[in-house]
This record gives sequence, structure tokens and C-alpha cells, in this order.
Amino acid sequence: MPLIRDGESIGRSPSVATKCIRSAINRLPCCRPYANQAVIAIGNVRLFEEVQAKSRDLSEALTYQTGSSNILQVIASSPTEVEPALKAIVESACELCGPMTPSWY
Repeated sequence: MPLIRDGESIGRSPSVATKCIRSAINRLPCCRPYANQAVIAIGNVRLFEEVQAKSRDLSEALTYQTGSSNILQVIASSPTEVEPALKAIVESACELCGPMTPSWY
């Protein structure tokens, strides 16, 4: 049975029936609601995955901005001292990249 959304085929429901049986199934009115529900479910999964991807992107952007803000605050609080700024940069890099283990470890 074809799965159709907005007049466009997005897939087919699985079937092990022969061509003759498939043809009969396509004519049954009770099969169309099943196909419609499958189309809705597929659409919901796609929307959910899009929202998850956008949430990950926003979380990553917030982490970058927070790290940049922390570094700039340290530089502003002690413009003549290099060590606090470098320490803030390293801490921010560790937060962004995670701990790194040497290959020989």
C-alpha cells in the first residue's frame, strides 16, 4: 500500500502478499486509515529528528558563547596579566572538546 502525504508518495507499507492479494488489499477501505496513520507517524519522526538536531545546534552555540564570554571577562578583569587569560582559554577549550587522551596512554 503506498504511503502518500500531500499527494506525494513517501514510501510503501511492507507486504508479503502476492500481486493479486495486494491489489485486493489496496481496494479495502479499512487499509487506507492504516496507511494514513503510518504517514502521520513518519512525519512526526522527521519533525522530532529536526527538533533534536536544532536543540543540539543551539546547545553547542550556547557553549561556544559562554566560553567566549568567560574569556573576555577574564581579559577585562586583568588586561595586563596573560596567565589568567590563557587559563580561561584552556578551560574553555577543554569544555568544548572534552578531555583528550594521548594515543600512547
